[in-house]
Amino acid sequence: MKILILFSLIMASLLSISYADDDCINCSVSETQLSNRSLTENIEQLNQVSELNKERVDLLDASVSYGFLGVGVGRAKIYLTISEGKIVDLNVDAKVGILGINSEVKKKVTIDRLMRGQPLEFYLDGADQPSLRIRPSAGFSETGGSATVEIWDGEEFQSEDINITSRLEGEYKIYKDSVARSNEVTGLKINMRGMSIPSMYVNSYKIETR
Repeated sequence: MKILILFSLIMASLLSISYADDDCINCSVSETQLSNRSLTENIEQLNQVSELNKERVDLLDASVSYGFLGVGVGRAKIYLTISEGKIVDLNVDAKVGILGINSEVKKKVTIDRLMRGQPLEFYLDGADQPSLRIRPSAGFSETGGSATVEIWDGEEFQSEDINITSRLEGEYKIYKDSVARSNEVTGLKINMRGMSIPSMYVNSYKIETR
């Protein structure tokens, strides 16, 4: 509601400036500056309210290990930003250290790009292929939808079907295959292998559900 009110104020400011330009050819510079300042302040307030209405929703916590012994080397979080119940963007935030190379990954794909099919990708710094990516399916929208998790095994991407939705429990979650409580994804374990970062791949993975 606050956003609608501020939007109305901005439109009113624009109209007043337009009329002022038509009717006040000889208006002083200070009057024009005052109108512009009012518009700028309204836009800033709209941006602030928009930011306040945004909420982070954690979807998945992934643990990353390396080598035969499965030594823990990092974690990754996949989460949504939502506003008024609708998806704004999909994000990954990860810190991984392998072979002395520390990768701090922060990636975001906005909803307009997700709706066009752009995937969210997680790359180790210097890797030739993304270790993991989430690719939205056709029909993905501001309220979620189906997607695939694609994991690089060194030769090709292995795919797992998922759904990102809030329709079952009122808050956004990831479900493996079909949307059911027993299919709610609670975690992901990834084991990496490779003798160099460019050749790094996922040797094994486990999607954990309820």
